[in-house]
Amino acid sequence: MMPKRLLQLWQATPNWLKFFATLISGMLIIPAWSGFVGNRFDAIALTLPGFLEQTVSVKTWQLALASLLLLGFPLVWFLYVWLLQTEATDKAVSINKLDDSLLRLLSEKTAAPQDTPRLDVIVDELLRDTLDLLGQEATRISVLRPDPARGGALAMWRTARVPIETVQRTVFPLTSPAPTFRPGVAAKVFLSPQVRVVHMLERNGQWLADDEDYIFFDPRRKPGYRSFICLPVLDAAGEPIAVLCVDSPNNSTFDKEQIQELLSTIAERLAAAMLIA
Repeated sequence: MMPKRLLQLWQATPNWLKFFATLISGMLIIPAWSGFVGNRFDAIALTLPGFLEQTVSVKTWQLALASLLLLGFPLVWFLYVWLLQTEATDKAVSINKLDDSLLRLLSEKTAAPQDTPRLDVIVDELLRDTLDLLGQEATRISVLRPDPARGGALAMWRTARVPIETVQRTVFPLTSPAPTFRPGVAAKVFLSPQVRVVHMLERNGQWLADDEDYIFFDPRRKPGYRSFICLPVLDAAGEPIAVLCVDSPNNSTFDKEQIQELLSTIAERLAAAMLIA
């Protein structure tokens, strides 16, 4: 029971305290081990008093370097761990807010279907909340799903901050008899279904994408984003029912694992809303 209790206590110890404990332990173990090899287990007790009585002459730069190593590195490590914990906490709080908003809307719809918003209104609020959550990391967001009025092609269903002309022209057929058929990134994500991140690059006055399935409507026109991500929205059986797409003004936003995890969680919330409502 005692070893298990000690293990639990160690796991609950903050990382910065673990670091200092390890550092101090290492400083004590080195002279102790030296004494063990020389058959003097009291070596550490004999070493410390003599070391403390010595008059040490050091230069200013040596003192500054020692201070930097002893104080600077632990401080940087502490800040790093603190930022990770803060980021994880912010993410959890944000997801809880999204859940509260979604559950509130769905409960109202269930209690009084005739007086509550339709599914598209619920999804619109979820998309706006997602953009607010991402802040400057995202400029616009959209949900695409098969549209029976367009022969089952993938089309923009609900959007936030997307120009109307983009909504009208964005249609991706899911099937075609042509051997050179290119369905587009969103359609590929729907058919796979796998997450895709695309980056935009400018070369010789023309814009390129690092995904061969990306379709340019006008290569000479500067895109309104530098990267975007498409995530499949799946039902309970793992079958795709829609695609969630988010655009960013930054080239590396969606390369971050935590951003991808967050958007995957939001895609799951979106699937729940579409299936329940």
